[in-house]
Amino acid sequence: MGKHRTKEKVTKAPKATVSPSAAPRPASGADTSWHPLARSFYDSFGQSGQSFYFEPSDWQTLTILCDHMSQLLTAATLNGELFQAVLSFSEDMMTTEASRRRMRLETPVEHHQAPEPAQGWHVRATAFYEALKASGQSIYYQPSDWTFALFVAECLSKHYRREGRLSGRTFSMFRNAFTLLLATESARRSLDMELVQAETRDIEAEVAEYMSKVDAEMGW
Repeated sequence: MGKHRTKEKVTKAPKATVSPSAAPRPASGADTSWHPLARSFYDSFGQSGQSFYFEPSDWQTLTILCDHMSQLLTAATLNGELFQAVLSFSEDMMTTEASRRRMRLETPVEHHQAPEPAQGWHVRATAFYEALKASGQSIYYQPSDWTFALFVAECLSKHYRREGRLSGRTFSMFRNAFTLLLATESARRSLDMELVQAETRDIEAEVAEYMSKVDAEMGW
């Protein structure tokens, strides 16, 4: 007969207790050889709430991510495989509110100024970015969300200008990026985010109209 481990014999590994603020951002900062957007992406984490929990390994992982993001941004064409890898790495770094919600990490809701879109983007990329700025989910955006949105729009513009259209495979990759930015109602509802549409009502006009109807019915 085979041996069975009883519940009493199972020993759980002890949890480590550390101070999350004990791992400040490395003094070296962003690599000056990186594409400007990759440098902005790295710097944005120092201003974003999730980095409070970063260990030295997180910062080094972010450095490697930015190496490859810079490579992607400086290339003449969009490398689909590398783009998908950058998206996956970005999710691991809890870059966006979607990733943070999946990990049940709450960050303070603060108003972070959205960077301006780049000059010369394809019209589709500019429209997408401006739509994010005007959408309710952006209230939850940290600086890392905004620089990630700039990165996605930059890649979208590059691909539209080079190819003129999105292939099925490429569109699928951008769909993943849009989901990370909570761009669709489906993505928001899957993470229990419900945006309330504010009603625009002229209460005084409605009251005046109602009183006019009353007066008419009363014959006044």
